[in-house]
This record gives sequence, C-alpha cells and structure tokens, in this order.
Amino acid sequence: MKNKDSLKASLQARVKEYHDAMNNGDWEKCLAMTSPTKLHKTTKHRYQISYLDFMGACGSVEPQNFLISLVLDQNHLLYERRDYAYVHYERVSPKRDKPIKIKEVWMEWEGTWMCTTTRFPQLS
Repeated sequence: MKNKDSLKASLQARVKEYHDAMNNGDWEKCLAMTSPTKLHKTTKHRYQISYLDFMGACGSVEPQNFLISLVLDQNHLLYERRDYAYVHYERVSPKRDKPIKIKEVWMEWEGTWMCTTTRFPQLS
C-alpha cells in the first residue's frame, strides 16, 4: 500500500521546485519537469508567455495553502493508467486583495511527479 502522506509531501516539494524554476526563468528545468505526454502539446515559448503574463499581473508564484487530492490505482486512460493528483494552492500577492487560486494536475512518471497542467486564473 502506498503511503499517502509521503506521496503528498514529495508532490508538494516538487510543485515548489517547479515554480522556483519558473520564477527564476529556468524554462529548460520546467520542461524537464513536465510530463512527456504534455510535451508534444506545448513549447517553451508557450510556457514563458503564459507564466510571464501571470507574473506581470501578480508577481512570482510562491505556492501556499496546499490541497492535494491523490488519485491512486485507478487505471485512468487520460493519465496512461498512472497515479495522478489534483493540486490546488493559493498565491498571496501584494498586488491583489484576495489570494489567487491556482490549479494543477500532476502525474507519476517513472518514480517522480511530472506536471501535466497548470491553470492560472484570468486576471484583469
């Protein structure tokens, strides 16, 4: 049986590492932490544009107040029958009155967590 607390802790650390790389403009590291199933659908340029637009509106992303929902042993075809997780967290920004909610999906890939989707909210 898989230790859910351990999986959540490793995933939370991986999410922070991923956003540290983005905050530092290390796009190659970000892409290396992106699921191979996603890489054929995206480019470094698309990551940069999306992330830089978001950072321009609210500053860097420093995940806080995590809510991680693990989906284990479900054989879901969308994630190639791998374990995956929904990750929700907040970003407190000095430019905003309320925390910004960010949603991601991560999947297990060869013993590590890989990002498949990051949804930044539309900011106006």
